Amino acid sequence: MLRSLERVAWRLRVVLLALAAGCVDAVGFLNLFHIFTAHLSGDTTKLAVDLGSGHFGVDALAFVLVLVTYVGGVVLGVVVVAADERRSRALLVAEILCLLALMTLGSALRDGGGLHHGGFFFYFLVVLSALAMGLQTAYLRRTAGTSVHTTFITGMLTALAEDAVAWGRNHADAEARHRVGVHGSIWLGYLAGGIVGALLTIELDFAFWALAFPLVLLAVVLVEDRFVTPSSYPSR
Repeated sequence: MLRSLERVAWRLRVVLLALAAGCVDAVGFLNLFHIFTAHLSGDTTKLAVDLGSGHFGVDALAFVLVLVTYVGGVVLGVVVVAADERRSRALLVAEILCLLALMTLGSALRDGGGLHHGGFFFYFLVVLSALAMGLQTAYLRRTAGTSVHTTFITGMLTALAEDAVAWGRNHADAEARHRVGVHGSIWLGYLAGGIVGALLTIELDFAFWALAFPLVLLAVVLVEDRFVTPSSYPSR
């Protein structure tokens, strides 16, 4: 019974993180001149196309910054958690601070007309968003024995397909069924978060203020993490 409750709690945490990541990526894409800050496959492809065509301009530099910053955030987070797993909450706090800065500074620049494609603050905001996503990725890499990446949707869809095959072959495989639920929830959560981010940005014209939604979600995760007992921590 206890193990079942723990799994439910961690499933909720994973879904909330996926919702937050999807929203951040969508809001960043819509407000930062169509630069993804979590979709690294797409950024890498776009960078390759720019380099292959002999163009290293504003977007190419932004893609490089996203890739370097995201990886740097993951490395930093992994090092912090490796030193002491209880420090993982610090990664959430750092992500929240990055998004707060992105929301407030981005809104001020947009309202004041100071946000320009290729300007210093454009790159700075791109770095803030990518760092937030990298830290989130490092925060939770495993839950209840299942590998999870709340910002890496290609990997989650691949895992979902593999787990679905395993479950289809053996319907008595409870672990495969569990993994299908976790990985499927991540994809749906990310999709839903992106939809909410787009609605808040486009339909309601909240622009960067739309990041208030993922900030609330991250605050909920932080509070929930605070009250998880040490014995209930699954392997990350």
